[in-house]
Amino acid sequence: MTKVILDLNDTINVFRNKFNDLSNTFGDMDQLSSGDSDIVTAFNNTDSNVTAFGIRLDTLETPLDSSRVVDIINNDVFPITDSNDIADLLIKTDKLENLAVNTSKLGELAVTTAKIDDLAITTGKLNALAVTAAKIDDDTITSGKLNSAVSLIIYDSTGSAIKTLYGAGA
Repeated sequence: MTKVILDLNDTINVFRNKFNDLSNTFGDMDQLSSGDSDIVTAFNNTDSNVTAFGIRLDTLETPLDSSRVVDIINNDVFPITDSNDIADLLIKTDKLENLAVNTSKLGELAVTTAKIDDLAITTGKLNALAVTAAKIDDDTITSGKLNSAVSLIIYDSTGSAIKTLYGAGA
């Protein structure tokens, strides 16, 4: 938008049109819920609040216009289109709504074993065929972990036990 200049030779009608254009550009001051009396103070307060959250106004994909500024002030909503606009470590768990992060919003490699709490994965979270032999380390399943363990002892002809097999009981 170019700067609006009134010329001393402008008619009242030209003045009216220029003034209405300015009014439409800056919006309705009564819609500012911040309590500020002018658009500059409201924008500066918004700018300081936004900067406090680490958002870089100079890199926004969509420029700020008056309707977006009013939306930010009234709704505490800042439309971020690029993750580079958010400083590191500024989105905290308590700022996310329940169920706001779902699988469609996670990057392909975002969840690693280091990010999963101990005992967080329960049997209810596993698919029926999720645990395969390839996923079980050697010597991790012992007879002590079998439900109602039973044993089968194989003896040689002298009566000495040569092999004991363990299995789950009934």
